[in-house]
Amino acid sequence: MKYVVVGTSHFGFEVVETILKGDKDAEIHLYERGATASYMSCGSQSYLEGISKDLDEMHLANEKSYRNQGISIHCNSDVIGLNGDKKNYPC
Repeated sequence: MKYVVVGTSHFGFEVVETILKGDKDAEIHLYERGATASYMSCGSQSYLEGISKDLDEMHLANEKSYRNQGISIHCNSDVIGLNGDKKNYPC
């Protein structure tokens, strides 16, 4: 099945992980408004508290890790609508 996920924050990350657990053959297209796809949970707080010295080491997911899972990443993309009947998603 084909899936469209909008955003790489906590919600997007969890949706992707849930889809992959239930549908190993999923075709996932992940859209991100920003220049990079990245999710690091509470990493900012750990960095500010000095628990971690480098923010880059705390990313749970990034463009490379998503691609390694077979996910198509689309950065710098604003999804302006979803049309389930026509099965398209204009950006």
